[in-house]
Amino acid sequence: MDDAAYKEMLDQAKADYCALQEKMGECLKEQQHLEKRIVGIRETIVALSNLLGEEFVEEDALGLTDAIRQAFKTAVGPMAPTDVRGRLEQLGYDISKYGNVMASVHSVLNRLVQRREVAQEGTIGGKPAYRWRVR
Repeated sequence: MDDAAYKEMLDQAKADYCALQEKMGECLKEQQHLEKRIVGIRETIVALSNLLGEEFVEEDALGLTDAIRQAFKTAVGPMAPTDVRGRLEQLGYDISKYGNVMASVHSVLNRLVQRREVAQEGTIGGKPAYRWRVR
């Protein structure tokens, strides 16, 4: 093959790469939109369940790490670990199954920082504050 053929292949690969990056960006925006809708609907279910005196048992048990991710994705501004716990409660997540929920929250936060999913951003009340890193 000559250089012109390679150049054509390179140009096509670059165009494909850009198109896929754009599509992925659209998918991530859609994911964020859906996650916010899910949280809103879940909050409605929790509120209505409480109003009716019913216990809301989430059939698809959400793990603590995923619940904390949702808490960050739907929060406005940075959160201290105690804010994370409060947000989990707002979202209707059952934290009673954890003997020391704050130890668990701190462990998850440390892992999410290491994975670069959240970043420390200043302090709130003398405690480290964290914010979701937009990807």
